[in-house]
Amino acid sequence: MLSAKYNMSFTACPLLWQDSIKIATLYRELHDWKAVKSYAQENNSLQARTASALSRITREICMRLATFSEEELEFFIDGEPREQKALLWVALCRRHLFIREFAVEVLRERWLNFRHDLRYEDYDAFFHTKAEWDEDLERMADTTRKKLRQVLFLMMRDTDLVSSGNVIQQTLLTPRLIGLLAKQNRQDLLVFPAYELDLKE
Repeated sequence: MLSAKYNMSFTACPLLWQDSIKIATLYRELHDWKAVKSYAQENNSLQARTASALSRITREICMRLATFSEEELEFFIDGEPREQKALLWVALCRRHLFIREFAVEVLRERWLNFRHDLRYEDYDAFFHTKAEWDEDLERMADTTRKKLRQVLFLMMRDTDLVSSGNVIQQTLLTPRLIGLLAKQNRQDLLVFPAYELDLKE
């Protein structure tokens, strides 16, 4: 039996930029993720419609933000909008190996090879390749596969990685963000569609 290695829980919520800032700010005050989740749920900090949705969304955001170092979290809270979105993309790639591999193997690779259109077929081909080695992906219902694709493309648009017409857009990271990410793990820079020259400090 093959072992499943991908966590596909990112369908629980899209990018949720503003909500992520709220949760990060709460963590800066409380310094405890469990306390953050409890507070957010007790006070409906994210204005969710149901308790179950609030719990699911809060848990996923906390898991994403927990991939940040303390310095990265402070940067995220106080950064410019484009820096915040770029950091959220990094968090998604750290939390979800499937997204990281897609970012490196498809998104960035197409950009570097001057193929700037990103089609659903490119995602589907990537998914099927991974499904050959992961039993959970292989068994996944077609409706779930399409939902995953929909959410991932939405998040790429929300982070300005692709346009509304699914054209890959070059990421221009600020020098201070490049320095911050390089300090933690320079490989995180590879999740962006950018040339090597653009990733140098």
